[in-house]
Amino acid sequence: MINWAANDVCQNNHKLQWVKKHIQKCAQCGPVDTMCRYGCTQCNIYYCVKCRQPPVMGDFCGGGHELKYVPNLKYHSCDVCRSSISGGAYRCQECDYDVCEKCWIVKED
Repeated sequence: MINWAANDVCQNNHKLQWVKKHIQKCAQCGPVDTMCRYGCTQCNIYYCVKCRQPPVMGDFCGGGHELKYVPNLKYHSCDVCRSSISGGAYRCQECDYDVCEKCWIVKED
């Protein structure tokens, strides 16, 4: 089960911020060229959403934009579980942030 509560500080106790689109190595799980969404610009440390979930408040992404349901989203992958989306998903167009229905259901529990 995904913990949607934000781990909101880096190891140097700086507040983490939502990053629109940043390809980087995740400081926690380590894959190179991961889409990191949450980070500390002072320390140049970035985390993928699997390791540090941005605060999703209701139907809004970490950037404060409304997540809208798209019934047939093609050619995208979930930013939480990284699997290919083959149906409906919740999407922030501005941040290019997608959450598949399976991860969204876990968020709602």
